[in-house]
Amino acid sequence: MTLTKIFPKRPLGFHFFFSSACLVCLVIQPVLSQEYEWPTDASRLMTSSFGEYRDDHFHAGIDIKTWGQIGYQVFAIEKGCINRIRVSPYGYGRAVYLLLDNGLIVVYAHLSRFSEPVEKLVKEEQKKQGRFAIDKTFLAGQLPVEKGELVGFTGRSGTRDPHLHFEVRINENTPINPLLLGYAINDQIPPIVNGVAVSPLRYGSQVNGDFQPKIFSVQKENDGFYRLTETIQAWGQIGLSVSAFDQANGASNSFAVYRIRLYVNEQLIFTTYYNYFPYDITQQIELDRDYRLHRWGWGLFQKLYCDIGNELPLYEPASIESGTLSCWDEVEKSPQLQQSIPVDGNMLDGSLDFEKGFHEIRIEALDYFGNRSTVIGTLQMIPLSEINLMDVPLEYFPVKETVEADSIVGIRLKRDFMDDFIRFCVESNIPLPTHPLLYIQRGNGIKTPILLWDKSDGTYVGSAPLNSNTDGQMITELHIISQQGLKYVVRDTLITHTIDPNQSSSILSEDRRFQITFPEGSLYRPVLGTFQQKPGSHPDKVIDDEYLFYPQDVPLKHSVTISIKIDPDDHDVDKLGIYQIGDNGHASFLGKRWGNGTLSVTTGSLSQYTVLRDTVPPEITTIRPAPNSHIRDLTPLISVGFKDTLSGIYGEDHYQFFLDSVRLIVEYDPINNLGFYQTDEPLDFGLHTLDIMIEDQNGNKASRKSQFIIDPE
Repeated sequence: MTLTKIFPKRPLGFHFFFSSACLVCLVIQPVLSQEYEWPTDASRLMTSSFGEYRDDHFHAGIDIKTWGQIGYQVFAIEKGCINRIRVSPYGYGRAVYLLLDNGLIVVYAHLSRFSEPVEKLVKEEQKKQGRFAIDKTFLAGQLPVEKGELVGFTGRSGTRDPHLHFEVRINENTPINPLLLGYAINDQIPPIVNGVAVSPLRYGSQVNGDFQPKIFSVQKENDGFYRLTETIQAWGQIGLSVSAFDQANGASNSFAVYRIRLYVNEQLIFTTYYNYFPYDITQQIELDRDYRLHRWGWGLFQKLYCDIGNELPLYEPASIESGTLSCWDEVEKSPQLQQSIPVDGNMLDGSLDFEKGFHEIRIEALDYFGNRSTVIGTLQMIPLSEINLMDVPLEYFPVKETVEADSIVGIRLKRDFMDDFIRFCVESNIPLPTHPLLYIQRGNGIKTPILLWDKSDGTYVGSAPLNSNTDGQMITELHIISQQGLKYVVRDTLITHTIDPNQSSSILSEDRRFQITFPEGSLYRPVLGTFQQKPGSHPDKVIDDEYLFYPQDVPLKHSVTISIKIDPDDHDVDKLGIYQIGDNGHASFLGKRWGNGTLSVTTGSLSQYTVLRDTVPPEITTIRPAPNSHIRDLTPLISVGFKDTLSGIYGEDHYQFFLDSVRLIVEYDPINNLGFYQTDEPLDFGLHTLDIMIEDQNGNKASRKSQFIIDPE
């Protein structure tokens, strides 16, 4: 039977009346009843599961353990034909695609080589195209395979560690969980739970006396049963997420859990299943997982609610904000008084309302084979004013003198841009005779006090709403009284910008040198942010500053464009590039497009950027056969090690080897910085010359000439 049904893309607000598990079963029921061959003789152990987190995408299959070795056999799981072959140094490496007679598409990736007939076709195509990387499709039935037939051998092409990546799709765009085909894995181990996160989602919301997410520890009481170590105290609208992973017998690898359920007061509130997803929205994993917590370095947490912009077919119910929990008083329920940023002109709310007071929560994490772990805990819906915190009074004892200052030793003011509010945090490691005061002043000239709450550890927190009226200048004014009676006033100014996802917009840094352009549809929700400039520290810097956009914990739906103006007196622009600066100071080359005195590049995340000059050529580190060596092998492996420290080496045109003036089709191993070519026809006895040319992405070149001699035996 041929599979023709394609899963529809779920629009925002659409409600599924079937679970994703049921939907998959209904669609592929005719093929689920078949018995499929296991894809390799390497093992029946997984090293990665379907739906695991990868940067900006889901893991689309399962990885099968090959014991750190290459060369195990790979088999067709059912009768069909080869319809595609891809070869690349990156991604899936060597991959073969089978179209089964029942309509499923099966992918085997990271192979070391293909079966002999396919390997011959690949080499012919590589010689025809004159390059290593190819992508070739075949007509249906052109290369038939039988169930259990050898199609290749396991390897590590395109990746670091040897394993077989095995993927099943119901069409070109939709991978499904391969375990749905009925494969048995030895697994009696329940998932392991690390913790539960609770996040305030709207202005006016709080979690345990603060306006930022909080991680709650769990205590394991026995296998598969955990308890929160403290009560969750919250108000407003909150979302829960869980950090959990699975394991199976016979391997120490960690996997994604298959199903997660959230119960409140014994009522099932929300469920996630990892059965399938469309490739064209795989980047929405950043909405399925908590991107903010991940960027903050707090770990990987899976949300127990459907966030704004999330179109993934993984949830029950599937309405936006389903799974979120709310408790407001009557005044706070008014969207006008909440003053938060609307989405598509509406205050979306698929939240469930709960009464003030205590509620029992239960989270269940299950693997595919039904092993379950349960977390229980207590949620208390309680206003901040009723928690044992004190709001800061607005009066002071007498002040001797007022001092204007850029900063105060021992005092730190932090701002966190949340979804529709700013969190302010004043941290003091010096004794204060009275509480700090905090004001903000916006474009209307009105100075507004920010209510601060004393967390009793020298920390004071407050929040202010973000909306379209907050665009422009925002002055923050902090008042501190010292023990000597001096009043210190510290002011700073931000320029804030609202970016509407429904229209294209560009924002400029204060010095008008740096610009980010957000195309229409590049965001999931409105974002209010700001720029910060700080002195650059990289030795190859071209401009004085590094530019940061805040918040950086906002996932992008589509790429944005970074543009930086270059000094018109700079006459060596070919050596310039835009780089992302990591938290550890490491510079990563993003690219460059030059035009009208500006460098520009597209990027899929918000970070810290600068322009660097790369004038250092790559380094050629090793050559085999060794220069001037004598060998007896008529079909030697030719390999060259090379590396670059800044812009990097990418693309076959950037590494070229010529043996006796004939260009070789070089396989590149980017993990080990190695290019190699296995001669497949015997060379002549005598002298042979190898010419090597390496070029980085900024045009710096390195070249070497090496000779070796093949001696007669």
